[in-house]
Amino acid sequence: MYLFPDINGKLSTKLDELQKTQENFENTRSQLKETKEDLEITEIQGDDLETQYIKIQKENEDLKEEKDNLEERNERLQKDLEETQSNVRTLERDLRNREEELARLKLQ
Repeated sequence: MYLFPDINGKLSTKLDELQKTQENFENTRSQLKETKEDLEITEIQGDDLETQYIKIQKENEDLKEEKDNLEERNERLQKDLEETQSNVRTLERDLRNREEELARLKLQ
């Protein structure tokens, strides 16, 4: 037969154990909640980084294409410049020849 103080002591011990278990449960629950929030933040940041990476990669491709186009245009303009300079030299030479011919004709 249990005596009242004995039952009361066991009940008190069990309540203390239950209280500690409840505290441990709450601590674990709190830690899990923090971990979940951290994982959600990490996932969001990961999505943001992936989006930024894709955007930067697209910009890089666009810039490379623009660079290639500008280099091609530069080559065409260089060729045009060389042709124009050659034409100018030819025209200057023709002009000098005609001026010389005109001067000779005036002297006659």
